[in-house]
Amino acid sequence: MGSIFPAFRNGGEHLGSNPVAVWQTLSVHIDSAVNTFKYLNTMGRCPHIIWDPIEGMTIFPQPFDRAGCLFSKEVNQAGLPLIQVAVLGTREMPFTDSPLRGAVEVFKHLKDHGVPSLWPKGPPSLYGHSRALHGYLEAGNYSIDQIDSTLPGTGPIDVRKLNYE
Repeated sequence: MGSIFPAFRNGGEHLGSNPVAVWQTLSVHIDSAVNTFKYLNTMGRCPHIIWDPIEGMTIFPQPFDRAGCLFSKEVNQAGLPLIQVAVLGTREMPFTDSPLRGAVEVFKHLKDHGVPSLWPKGPPSLYGHSRALHGYLEAGNYSIDQIDSTLPGTGPIDVRKLNYE
């Protein structure tokens, strides 16, 4: 639907070697992508994409050539690029069971930036299974809890519905 490129704080340069997308489901303002953006912007924690898969609104708070700020500095800069996707919803109710409105726009940006629709660590589960980010990430998509178990991830989404190749 709409795209917003506001004034922002970015996380610096991408330092990794593979194009990566890291997903997180956020329930801060589950009813509003705009309110979620406002909250994250106030906290200085904006990702590249904020997506509401029910309403279809997509907001782009960060340019893709700069690191986002949603995660730790180590994770923020781990890909080349590392695109951060914040999806409105809850981990207990997988967003892939929603209408996925606006998915084409999200997938286009991931594909245009070289992120393959692969999930190198497999489909996410309700609970993460990673201790910490070690070394480089293979090109593809990850739930944040697959690389940093201190953060809640997407929950058990159906990654087959996120195939954009």
